[in-house]
Amino acid sequence: MEFTIMPCKGTIRSQGTLDIQVTLCSNTVRRYELALVLDVDGVGQEVLALPLTARCVVPPLHVLSTVLRFGRCFLKFPYEQTLTLVNDSDLPGCYGVLPQEHKEDAAVWYSSPVPCGIIQPHSSVEIPFTLEAQAMGRQDTVASVSVFGNERCPLNVCLVSIGEGPVVYVHPREINFGSIEVLQDASKSLHLSNQAVIPASFCVEMAGKRSRWRIEPSKGVIPPESEVSVAIIANLDDTERFEDEVKVSIENSHTYVIPVQAVGTGTTVVTDKPIAPELNLGLCFSFDRCCYRFKMTNRGRRTHQLCWSTEGFPTFSQRDRLRAISNTKGTDSSQSPKPACPVFKLRPLRTELMPGKTVEMVLEGSSSIPQVVKERLLCHAVVGSKAGKAQIMQMDVTCEFVDPVLQVSTREITFRVEKLPSDVLSLQHKPLTLRNMSSLPLSIVLALDQPFRVCDAARQPLPADVRPMKLEVGEELHFFIRFNPAHEEHLNSWVAEKALKIQLLEHPREEQVTVRGEVFFPNLQFQTMAVDFGCILNDTEVEHYVEMTNCSPLLVRYHWSFLTGGHASQLRFSPPVPKLFIKPQPPKEEGACSEHSASAESSVSDGCVEEPAEALGAVGDPAQEPADAEDSLEAKLLPSAAVELESRRPVRSQERMRFVEVEPLPSGPEEVFDVLPLYGVLPPGKSQCVTFTFVGRTNIAARVTALCSVEGGPTYEIALSGEASLINYFLDMTEIDCGLQLFNKVREAEVTLQNRGKMGFTYVVLGSSAAAADSPPLGVPLAVPSTGYIGPGKEQVLKVCYLPGVPGVFCRALQIQVGHLEPASVTLRGEGTLPRICLDLPRNISGNAKYEKVLKEAKEKMAKDSQRAEAVALGEAAAVEPPRDDTDTAWDTQLQLQMEQLLIEEHALEQQKALSSGPPEEAAFDQRARRRLLKVQLPEYILDFGCVIPGTVRTHLVKITNPGRLPVSFLADRRVLCGTGFSVDLDHLKCLPCCKTKTFRVRFDPQSANLPLGEVDVLLPIKVAGGPTFHVRLRADVTVPSLCLSRDRLEFSAVQCGQCREETVQLHNQLQVPCQWFVTVHEPVKVDKCLPASMRRKLLQELEAKPRVFEALPSAGTLAPGQRCNMRVRFSPVEEKSYRRRLKINICQSSQHLQLQVSGQGLEPQLEFSPPVLELGPVLPYSHGAEGTVVVKNPCEFPIEFYSLEFDQQYLEEEQVLRMLKDYDSRNTLLLPLRGPGEKLPPEVLEYSQDQKKLQDDQAKPKTGDPADQDKAEHQQSTSSSKEAAGGLADSPVHRALARHLGIDIPAEGRTGGNRRGIVIIVHGAPRTGKTAAAVALSKYYGAACLSIDAVVTEAISDGSSAAGLRARELCVRAAAEQSHKETEDEGHNADVSLSVQCRAKAGHSSVLRQSSSGEDGSLQSPSSRSRVSTAASKRKADGRASQSRERHRRDSTSCQGSSISHLHPPLPCVPAQRRLSIGGSTEGGLGCLSCVLPEDLLVAILSERLQLSDCYQGVVFGGLETLFAHNMASALLCLLKAVGSRPHIYVVNLFQDYVSFKAWETSAKEQEGREQSHQQHQHI
Repeated sequence: MEFTIMPCKGTIRSQGTLDIQVTLCSNTVRRYELALVLDVDGVGQEVLALPLTARCVVPPLHVLSTVLRFGRCFLKFPYEQTLTLVNDSDLPGCYGVLPQEHKEDAAVWYSSPVPCGIIQPHSSVEIPFTLEAQAMGRQDTVASVSVFGNERCPLNVCLVSIGEGPVVYVHPREINFGSIEVLQDASKSLHLSNQAVIPASFCVEMAGKRSRWRIEPSKGVIPPESEVSVAIIANLDDTERFEDEVKVSIENSHTYVIPVQAVGTGTTVVTDKPIAPELNLGLCFSFDRCCYRFKMTNRGRRTHQLCWSTEGFPTFSQRDRLRAISNTKGTDSSQSPKPACPVFKLRPLRTELMPGKTVEMVLEGSSSIPQVVKERLLCHAVVGSKAGKAQIMQMDVTCEFVDPVLQVSTREITFRVEKLPSDVLSLQHKPLTLRNMSSLPLSIVLALDQPFRVCDAARQPLPADVRPMKLEVGEELHFFIRFNPAHEEHLNSWVAEKALKIQLLEHPREEQVTVRGEVFFPNLQFQTMAVDFGCILNDTEVEHYVEMTNCSPLLVRYHWSFLTGGHASQLRFSPPVPKLFIKPQPPKEEGACSEHSASAESSVSDGCVEEPAEALGAVGDPAQEPADAEDSLEAKLLPSAAVELESRRPVRSQERMRFVEVEPLPSGPEEVFDVLPLYGVLPPGKSQCVTFTFVGRTNIAARVTALCSVEGGPTYEIALSGEASLINYFLDMTEIDCGLQLFNKVREAEVTLQNRGKMGFTYVVLGSSAAAADSPPLGVPLAVPSTGYIGPGKEQVLKVCYLPGVPGVFCRALQIQVGHLEPASVTLRGEGTLPRICLDLPRNISGNAKYEKVLKEAKEKMAKDSQRAEAVALGEAAAVEPPRDDTDTAWDTQLQLQMEQLLIEEHALEQQKALSSGPPEEAAFDQRARRRLLKVQLPEYILDFGCVIPGTVRTHLVKITNPGRLPVSFLADRRVLCGTGFSVDLDHLKCLPCCKTKTFRVRFDPQSANLPLGEVDVLLPIKVAGGPTFHVRLRADVTVPSLCLSRDRLEFSAVQCGQCREETVQLHNQLQVPCQWFVTVHEPVKVDKCLPASMRRKLLQELEAKPRVFEALPSAGTLAPGQRCNMRVRFSPVEEKSYRRRLKINICQSSQHLQLQVSGQGLEPQLEFSPPVLELGPVLPYSHGAEGTVVVKNPCEFPIEFYSLEFDQQYLEEEQVLRMLKDYDSRNTLLLPLRGPGEKLPPEVLEYSQDQKKLQDDQAKPKTGDPADQDKAEHQQSTSSSKEAAGGLADSPVHRALARHLGIDIPAEGRTGGNRRGIVIIVHGAPRTGKTAAAVALSKYYGAACLSIDAVVTEAISDGSSAAGLRARELCVRAAAEQSHKETEDEGHNADVSLSVQCRAKAGHSSVLRQSSSGEDGSLQSPSSRSRVSTAASKRKADGRASQSRERHRRDSTSCQGSSISHLHPPLPCVPAQRRLSIGGSTEGGLGCLSCVLPEDLLVAILSERLQLSDCYQGVVFGGLETLFAHNMASALLCLLKAVGSRPHIYVVNLFQDYVSFKAWETSAKEQEGREQSHQQHQHI
C-alpha cells in the first residue's frame, strides 16, 4: 500500500482528541485524489470523509561516467571503484544497484556494498562497486542502476577489467639426478614461488607414462607472496639412462616443463632376506644338510637370465653332489689341496626371471667332514637382449660343520645265567651312561628288542613310544639295561644278542651298544631229528647212525625209550600194487611224435592212477636215499656206448611180483626198531654215536617215535620210519620224433621215469657221456641227469639232448637201466637240416683241389641216386618230356646243395677231431663249438662286371632262392662295400619261404667312389641266420677308353676348288674296353658381337650350312677291344687360300682327346675376259645380227674348261644323268673321278643312265605280244634286279667308277660282304605278345634299323627306282587287274576260269617251292602263272563265291603238290589274303596295286637291296615274320635268311604268351571298347 494510516483504529475518549498520521509513499508516477473516511462502531460507516490529493514524479538522475575501468585484476580477488550519480532536479531521488543476473556463469562478478540510497536535490552520490574477475582476459560487463519510479529505464554502467592469474616462479629449470641406485628413492627439490596477491593452485605431474619418478606433493595451493617446495623422487627399475619431464601446471597461469634425467646403477633383482655382503649360517652337523631359503624378485623392466657360480670353481650343475670343499679348522689353506667342487649349491642354478616375477632360491650345503667352509657365491645375469653377462650380486657364505660326539660308558653288556635244576630265574640289570660332548644339542632315540629293556635311573622300563630325548651340550643321561632270562619258556639253552641302537636325529651316524644274554640248560644236539630208512628190499636190515653232542656247559644224563599208545607208533603191512592196475602205454599215432607231443605226454600219466601230491617232491632227496646208495650205484655203472636201434622195443613197466606168505604183525616197535645205547652220561662238549636199526619185514610199513629224556632238560623226539617192498618203474615214451631240426642246434625232449613202487631205486643211462646238457657230443644222445636216485612215488624228468652235427636223416637209441633190472630203450628219429640260400651265379671251384674233389664226389653220389630212380625217371619222361633248361638248372642246384652238404660233413668231422684231441674240459660241443660248425668254407660265388668306364653304372640282377625246407633269413654285410663303388639293395630279409626267390640288384658305380684305375675285388658276405655265411666275390676292372693315332699331322697338297683329296689315318684301340669316339672340327667363326642376337643366330646358321673344308669319314664310331679303324680325312677347299685346322678326336667317357693337325692349299680356277663387258650396239630387225669377240685368258697354272649354262646341251644332259644317281650325301655332294678338260662323265655312270632309260622305255610300251617273250623279259629283269640287289649300293655306278679311278678291283662278294657286319635280330611270336615294342627296344639298344617285310616291299614298290621294285610293282598291278577282271565276269565263267588258273598255279607254285628248297638260281616261272597264283589266293572276301573258290584252290593245291614236296616242307597253309596297297603314282589305268605272293628270289632281292643302305650298317631288327608277299612264315623266314647272308650275328627272339595273359588282355580290350562306345553315345545324346 502506498498510504499508511497510523493508527488505523482505536478508541477516542469522550471529549478526547486523537492525532492520525497519514503517510504517502508513492510507488507509481501518477496523480492521487482520494478520501480518508472514518467508521464509528455502532454509529455507522464513513461517518466522516477527508479528501486527500497528491502528485508523484521521478527526478532525472544520471551518472557522471558510463565506463568504470578496473584495469588488471587477479582472478577472484576483489577490486573496488566508485560510480558518481548526479541529481540535478529539485526533488530527491531514490536509486538502487540491480543485482547481477546469471552470476554463476559470468566471467566477472560485481556487487556494491551500498546498493541503494537517496540522493538529495542538486547533489551527487558516490556508489562503490566491487569486482572479482573469474576468467582470464579482457572482460566488459554492464551493471545497471535503477531509479525508483523509473525501473523500466535503468542507468547502465560498463565495467571494464582484464583478468589475470597468479604469477609463480619455478626453479631450478633442469634436474639431473646423476647415477643413483635402482629401486631406491632419490629426491630433488623443486621450488615454486608465488609472487601474486592471490593463492596459486598448482599440479605437478610427469610427462611420461609409467614414469619412474613421483612427486610429493603433486597438488597444492601456494599462498600469496610465499614459496612451496615440491619433492621430485626417482625410483629407477633398470640400469640404464632414464629421461623424463616434470610438468608444473599453475591454475589460470603458465605451465612449466622441467627436464629430469638419471642413470640407474646396481641391480633390479632383490631378495626378501639379507644375503649380502655376508651370510653366516652358524654351526651345523656334518652329513646334515643346512638349508637357507630366500626369494629373488625382478623388479625391473627387463628379463634377467641369472646364473650362480662359486668363485674359484667352474660352473657347477645340479647333479653335483654336495661335499666338503673348504679347509678344516686350524689348517692352513695354502697347504691343503683345492677341493674339486664347492660345498654350497643354489637351486636353481640358472633361471630366467621375467619382470615382476619371483623365484624361490634354496641354498644348501653339506659336508662329510667337520670343517669351516667359507665360499663366495657370484650371481651373473644377462639383462634383456644385451650380449654378455655381468655380475650383479655376490654373497659370502660361512658355515661351520661339526661332528656329533656322544660319550657312551660301555660298548658291550653281557648277561650269563646257568640254570641248575634247583635254581629260580630272576631279572638282571646293568648300568649305561650317555653324555653329549658335541657343541650342539643332540636328540637321541633308544631302541632295544626283547628280552632286553631300557630302564631309567629308577630301573623302571621306558615306555615303548618314547619320544626323542634331547641332550644339551655337556648333559648326561643315566640308564639301566634289563635282561629277562625267563623270556623263553622251554628248557633249551638259548642265547640272545641284540644291539642297543642310539639314533641321532641330527646326524646319520648311529651308535650301538652290544647287549648279549646267555641262558644254559642241560641240552643235547642231534645230527637229525628224523631217521627215514626209506623203502628197502623185503627181509633186509638197515642201520643208520646219528651223532649226539652235549652242547651245554652242564653234565647231561639221558635215557632212550619208544613212545607208545594211540597214534604214537604205526605198524602195518603194505602189499605192492598188483600188475593188473598198471596200464600199459597206449600206442602212438604215426607221425605224431614231436617235441611238443613228447613234452605233453611227459606231464600226463597215460591213463594210470594219479599219484598223491606228496609224491611229487624233489628228485634224489638225500634224506630218503640209502646210505649205501652211492656204493651200489657205482657198482652198477656200465661203460658208455652209443646204441643205434633198428626197431622199437616196448617199455619195461615193472618187475614181476612174487607172491609170499603173509607174516603176523609185530607186537611192538622193539621188534622192528632198535636204539643203542639206551642211557648214559655225557660230559659238556662231548659227542656220542647213536645206532638206529630197522628190520625190513616183508611188505611192512612202520612209523615210531623214539624219546630221549634229559634230566633237568628237555625231552627229544626222534621220528623213525621205514618200509619194505619191491622195485616198480614206468617210462612215458619209448620213441622221440625230432622231426626237422637244425643240424647245429641241440634238440631237447623230456622222458619221464616214474617210480610207481614204494622202494626207491637208482638208474643209469648207458652210453651217456659226461657232457653238459647244452653241449652234447655229435651224433650221440645225451640224457641229463644220466644217473640218480628216485624215491617212491616220485618221478624223474630226463632231458634228452641230441646234436646231429651233420645234415641228414638220423636214428639213435638211448638205454636206461633201473636198479638191477634189464635196460629199457628210447629211440630218437629225425632229420638234420640247415637254412641256406642259392644264388644264380657261378661258383669259384676251378683251381681249388679240395672243392674239385668234393664236386667229383657229389657228382658220383648224385649219379648213383639217379641210377636208383632211373625206372621212375624214364616212366615220367615217357609221359611228359621236361624242358632241358629247367632240368639243367635243377641238376646244377641239386649238385651245389649236395656239394655243400659234403663240405659241412667234412667240416663237422674236423671240428670233432679237433675237440677230441684237445684238453678234456674243452672237448664238449658248447655253443661256441656249435657256432664253429657254421663257419664252413663254402665255394664263393663270382660276379664279374668286366671292364667298367668311370661315369657309367653297371647293374646286375641276382636271384637268391631258398632251396631248403625251412624259412630262411639272411643279411648282406654292406659295410664291406663302402668306398668300393659296389652297392646292393639287399636289406635284411626275414623268413623267405621255401622254394621262393628274392631278386636284388648289384650296382657298380666307380665314379661315385672316386676309384682309381685298376681292378676292384670285394668279397661280400651274406650271413644266413642259423646257417653258414655265403660269400659273393664282386670284381670289376675300372678303365678309361683310349685310342692310338697313327699320325698327328696331315698336310694336303694343293687342291682345286670343287675337287677333294683324302688322306687316311688309323685308329687303334689297345685296351680291353670298347671305345666310342667322334670327331669335331675346330673352325674359327668370327661374328660381330655388336650385331643383334637374331642376326648373329642367322649368321651362325649360315656359316654352319656352308660346306666343310675338312671332313673326317667316318666322323664317329665304336672300336671293340684290339680293333683298328681307318679314318679318311677329306680336304674340299671352297676358295683359294691356305687352310689350317685342328681335328679333335673326342673319346667318350674319357678325358683324353687326340689332336690331328690338318693343312692344305686351295686353288680356285679364274678366267679373265677382255673386254669384261661386250657391247654389240644397235641391231636392225631381220638383220644378220652383230658379232663381238671376247678374249678369254687363263691366268692359272692348270687348264680350265668353261661352258655356257644357257646354251651348252651337254651340260643339260649331264645334269639329267646326275639326277638319277643315289650316292649324294647329306650335303647333296656327289664324289666322282676327276674329269679332265673336255672329258665326259665316267663310262659307268653313262652306262647306268642308258640302262635306266631303256628300262623306262620298256615299261612305257603296251603289254602286247607273245606271253613267252614277256616271261623272258620278266626273267631278265628279275635276274638283273637280283644281281643289283646282291651288290646293293656298293655296286652302284659311282662306286664302280671310283674303284676304277683308284685302281681297286672289288669283286661282288667283297662289296656285299663289307656291309654285312651288323647284328640281325628277328623277333617272332604270337599276336599280342609285344613283338613291336620288343623290336623297337632292341633297335634303340643296338642302334640298328627297325624294319618289317611288308614295309620294305611297299617302299621298294612305291620308289620304283630299282629293277626289283619295278618288277614287284608290275606283279601287284597285274594281280589287281586280274582281280578286277574276275569280279566283272559271270559266275559260271568265273568258276571255269578259276579251275584253269588253279591248275596253272599248282605247277608254278610247286616249281617255286623246288627252287626255294634247292637254293639254285634257275629260271623263274612266267609272270602270268605267278600272278594267277596270287590272284587265286587273293579271293578271300566275304561273299560265298570267293570263299568257295579259295577252298577249292586250297584243296587242289594241296592234293597236286605230291610226295616229293611234302618231305621237304610241311604242308603250307593257305596264302595270305590280298590287300590294296596305298602307293602313290601306281594306279595304272585306275586299277591300283593289290598285294600278291612274290617269287622268293624277287623278295630276297628287295630285302637285300634294303639291307645295303647306310642305316643298316650297325644292324637291323625285323619285327615279325608276318607278310603279304610270301606264302607263309616259313617261306618269309627262308627269304629273310637268304637276304641277310653270312652275317656273324643272327638271332631269333621267340616271344610266348600264356592263355591267362591273353584272356586278361582280351577282357581289358572289351572293357575299353565298351567305355568308348558309352562315351560316344553320351556325346551323341
